[in-house]
Amino acid sequence: CREVESWLMTLAVRIYWRAGKYTEAYDLITKGLQLLDAHLVDSGNTTTTTAGGLYPLLARMLRYRSLIMESLLTSSNDDDTYAKLCSDTRIELASRHTHAVLRRDADVSATILNLHLRELLLSDRVEQAQKLISNSTFPTDAASNNQLLRYLYYSGRVQALRLEYTQSYSNLSQCLRKCPTNTGLGFRIAVQRLLV
Repeated sequence: CREVESWLMTLAVRIYWRAGKYTEAYDLITKGLQLLDAHLVDSGNTTTTTAGGLYPLLARMLRYRSLIMESLLTSSNDDDTYAKLCSDTRIELASRHTHAVLRRDADVSATILNLHLRELLLSDRVEQAQKLISNSTFPTDAASNNQLLRYLYYSGRVQALRLEYTQSYSNLSQCLRKCPTNTGLGFRIAVQRLLV
């Protein structure tokens, strides 16, 4: 089954990433995204099957690829390769976000929007991040709580860096209120640190 194959691929990527084998994880996630894209194209060509179960796996694979790329950056000192890889990925993510919005797929569009914001904040492009926040609409009703919390955190960081403290305080305090109390201690500490 396509969903099981894609889920097992994400599981293998997570194992490689946790073990610190970033190049193997990146190669595997690249193959996994190609395989998932092929499954999505095949399901689009047939009228009897739907690809609804593949889109959450696509969001998960895109998130893992972003985390692996960040890990590759910290483990190697080759900034030129990372910059080229990020620019290629940014173009692909913009295309995927457009398709997700047209499909009304809240999981993928929320994940990609958060990945864009994270990458822009890591590369100190605060003005571009602000433009992205102002020109895009986050699916607050349909997105998962984790994605909503990430969006509130990133938008709060962007607004704090732009000295818009009232709006930043509002987003970060809302993020802290919605944050689960029994998990995510590091996330809550980071939000609280920004809030102060």
